Amino acid sequence: MKKEGFIILLLAIGVFFILLFLFYYNLDNFKKGKFTGKATSESVGLNITVVGSIPTLTIEKPRNETYFNNQSLRLKITSNGNNFWYNLDNNANTTFNGDTYFNTSEGAHTIYVFANNSAGITKKNVSFFVNFMIYNISFSNFIGAYAGNSTNFRELSYEEMQNLSNVILENTLFGGMRFIDIINMTADFNMHDNFTDIDSFINVSFNRIELNSSGLPNFNKSAVLTIRNLSLANPRIARDGVVCPSTICKIISYSSGTLTFNVTGFSIYSAEETPGVSLSPSGGGGGGGGTIGVVKSIGKELSIDKEEIKVSLKQGETKREQFIIENTGEDELKIWINTSSLNEFLVVKLTQFTLRPNEKIVVFVDFFAPETTNPDLYLGKIFVSSGEIKKEILVSLEVESKKPLFDVEVEILKKDLSFEPGEEIIANIKIFNLGEIGRVDVGVRYVIKDGEGNVIIEELKTTAVETQINFVKTITIPEDAKPGKYVFYTKVEYNGGASATTLFTIKKKSLDFVIYYIAGAIILIILTVVIFYLIHRLIHKEVEFAMTEKKDHERDQNFKREGNL
Repeated sequence: MKKEGFIILLLAIGVFFILLFLFYYNLDNFKKGKFTGKATSESVGLNITVVGSIPTLTIEKPRNETYFNNQSLRLKITSNGNNFWYNLDNNANTTFNGDTYFNTSEGAHTIYVFANNSAGITKKNVSFFVNFMIYNISFSNFIGAYAGNSTNFRELSYEEMQNLSNVILENTLFGGMRFIDIINMTADFNMHDNFTDIDSFINVSFNRIELNSSGLPNFNKSAVLTIRNLSLANPRIARDGVVCPSTICKIISYSSGTLTFNVTGFSIYSAEETPGVSLSPSGGGGGGGGTIGVVKSIGKELSIDKEEIKVSLKQGETKREQFIIENTGEDELKIWINTSSLNEFLVVKLTQFTLRPNEKIVVFVDFFAPETTNPDLYLGKIFVSSGEIKKEILVSLEVESKKPLFDVEVEILKKDLSFEPGEEIIANIKIFNLGEIGRVDVGVRYVIKDGEGNVIIEELKTTAVETQINFVKTITIPEDAKPGKYVFYTKVEYNGGASATTLFTIKKKSLDFVIYYIAGAIILIILTVVIFYLIHRLIHKEVEFAMTEKKDHERDQNFKREGNL
C-alpha cells in the first residue's frame, strides 16, 4: 500500500510540473507572436556577394528636348534597381525614389542618373536645353489647392506641348474636362506669339464649363466633362442655354450630384432638371433616362482620406503632399486646419474654408527643410476640425544629410503593420554604401516613438558595411505600450548618415489572449486542487493504516500479556 501510494504521488507531481512548463512556454510564445502559422526569422548579419546582372535603367523625363520652364522639372525613370541617385551637370549627387522634381537655370544641361543593385551600378544621362523665350502658357486657374488632376504644363518640353494627349483641366470644387484627342497646345488663334492663354479662354465654375473656341481653336475637340455639386433629380445637358442634342452630348453617369458626359466640341455647357421628373426616394443610377435618387447622410459628417503623411527630405529640399477632405453629411461645414510641432517645416496655405454637402477639397501641404536642419526624425500632427468634429493626421518628417554616404531601407515583416503589447516587431534592414568610401563601421540607431514624439524604445548597434548589408532586426514592444500610431525610425550614423521610417499601429491585446490566459489559470488551479486532494487522501490512508497496525500491535501485546498471566 505504501509503495502504490508513493508511485501515484510521484506521477501526480510529475504531470503537474509538465503541464505547468508547457503552459508558461506556450504563453511566452503566444505573447511574442510566434503562433502565427508563418516561419519566423532570427537576427543575422551578412555581406551580399555580387551575383546576377546590373540593373536596367531608362530615363523617361526629362527628354533630349527644349524646355520653356526651369522650375520643378520632372525626373522620371524606369528601372529594376534597388537604389537611385542623380546629379545635374556633374554637381552633387541626390538620392530619389524613381520620380522627383528639380530646378535648374536657362541654357544647356545634362542630368546623370544612377541605379544600383547587388551586381553593380548602371549610369545613364540625357541632355536638354532650357529657353525662356521659346514659349509660355498661362493656366493659373488650374494650379493650386483646387487643381486636382490638372495637367502640369510646366514640366513638359516644347516638343511635347505640340503633340499632347490626355490633357486635363480641373477645378475640384466645380468640375473639369479631359480631352480625348491629341492637342497642339501652341496652335491657338495666334500661332506666332509663342503664348497660350488658357486663363482667358477657359472657365470652370458652378454648373458651367466654358471654352472659347475662337481663342483656342486647337481645343475644339472631343472631351469628357464633369460638373459637380448638382442637386438635380434627373439632369439633362444644356449647350449655350438650350438642350444639347444627343449627337453632341451624351451622359455617361450621374451620382451624388456629379454629372459626367461626353461632348464632340466646345461652347458653354451646363446642367438643368429634366421637366416632369421628381426625386425618387428609392434611389437609382447612371444614364440619361430614368430617375436618380440622392442619398445623404444625416447631420454633420467629415472624412479625410489619410491618417498619416510620411515625408523624407534632404537638407535644403522641399516637397508637396496633399490630402482630401470631404463633407459626407447633409449640413454645410466650416472647416479649420491647424498644425502642431512642425510649423518650422511645413505650410498649409488653405486653413479656413466652407464645404457644402458632398463637396470635396484637396488640401496641399508644402514641406521644407532648411540647410541648417539637424538630420533627424520630426513628428507632428495636422488637425482638421468643424465644431465638435475633430480629426487628426500624424505627420512623420525625416530630414537627411544633403550629401549622404549611405542609404537605408526598412521593411516590417508583417502585412497589416499592427501589433499587440509584448509582441515582437521583425524588420528587414538594408544598408547601402553609396560607393564613396570603403568598408567602415557605422552606428545604426533604432528608435520607436509614439504619435506625440515620445521615445518608447531606443537602441544603438555598430555594424560593418562595405558595399551593402542585409539583416533582420527584432524589437519587443513593451507590455505597457498604449494603443495608437507609432513610428519605427532607423538611422545610420556616419557623417550625417541616412535614415528610414515605417509607421505601424499598436492595438489592444486580443480577447483570445485573455481567454487563453484565464483558461490556463483555471486548469492549473484544478490540477493543484486535485493533486492536493490526492496527497491528502494518501496521507489520510497512511495514517489510518498506521493506526490500524498500532492497534493490532497493541492487541497482540495484550494477548501475549494475558497468556503469560
